[in-house]
Amino acid sequence: MAKSKNQVAQTQSISPKTKVIAKPKPKPKPKPKPKPKPKPNPKKPRQEFDPLYKELITTYLNQLVETMVPEVAVLLDFSKAVSQNKELYVYQNKALHGYKKHVDHLFEVPFLNSKESAKILIHVELENNDDLAVMKNRMLHYFHLIDLQFENIDILPIVLFFNQKAMPGIHKQTIKKGKYFPTLEFNFMQWGLGNDDAAQWLKHEQPKPLYAALSTHMKSPTLSTEEIGLHALSLVKDTEKNDNQITLLLDYIESFLDLKENQKQIFLQKVKSIQGVDQMYQRWSERIASEARHLGESSGFEKGIEKGIEKGIEKGKIEGKIETLMTILQTFNVQCSSQEESLLKSISDTCRLDEILIAVTKSQGQKFHEVMRQISQIPSS
Repeated sequence: MAKSKNQVAQTQSISPKTKVIAKPKPKPKPKPKPKPKPKPNPKKPRQEFDPLYKELITTYLNQLVETMVPEVAVLLDFSKAVSQNKELYVYQNKALHGYKKHVDHLFEVPFLNSKESAKILIHVELENNDDLAVMKNRMLHYFHLIDLQFENIDILPIVLFFNQKAMPGIHKQTIKKGKYFPTLEFNFMQWGLGNDDAAQWLKHEQPKPLYAALSTHMKSPTLSTEEIGLHALSLVKDTEKNDNQITLLLDYIESFLDLKENQKQIFLQKVKSIQGVDQMYQRWSERIASEARHLGESSGFEKGIEKGIEKGIEKGKIEGKIETLMTILQTFNVQCSSQEESLLKSISDTCRLDEILIAVTKSQGQKFHEVMRQISQIPSS
């Protein structure tokens, strides 16, 4: 029988002599690797503390300059210092990892007994992340930008390192530009707080209130963290008389002194044993509680806080503080369980109650349950 054309084609297609070239299968595209989730940062973002940084440097600018550059400080009239709120920044570049950086603080300070309107610009940077090499370039960039805007005015650049990436103590740093032809020499002052000895400044022969605040960023081979805090409070008591500035310093110490929960209880117990410090700390705690009514925007909130404080005054220290705390919790819509309420009523230490009150007020009630869980694991004193 004669084969059809289709049969012939099929026969040829399966003949061993016929080479079949198979098209290569396209390779599957590799799946993109999932981006690693950023690790949570246990430290609070700097933005939360910026007002404290700014107020501390503004209030004690004279003491900072007296400590770092005493020969310049004696020439200046700090009572007439003016903060320059300029939007000065370094443009994006590799050294700054693509980010714009604004100056932290810039003050214009006149000279004493000067017939002319002679002034100096004091530029202060607060650094908690970058190392010295990065800061050298950034300080030079800042200098050029400031110098362009304020022609013919001397500039005093200062860096405070809160981290441990700079050598301890106060040093002058120099940048020289020009390998074959020296074109520039730039100097700035640095204070490596993160590696400095707190005892050196807390027991200084000429102590300053500023040292009490900055010691919270330091370490000490001879003092524990609780002892650093106690010495800092004693230094505030002995050197500062202005109530508003005492409040600022105690706010700063409370915010930056790195105490664990068990250390806080030891610290508060020892505060009560130091004459003068206990009364100062008590007044500060009560002021924090009384200022709680200013945290809310609604009149209902303010009335609730005020009512709680009035009840606290009527009932005495222990019952009053608990009553104030309960009123604040209600205002923030935070439920206090029966176990937590019983635990509160079992506390006879006013300092511990102050600590709870301050934590609840500052966090607008968010830290109440966390604080109570921690306290429930600590034996009663």
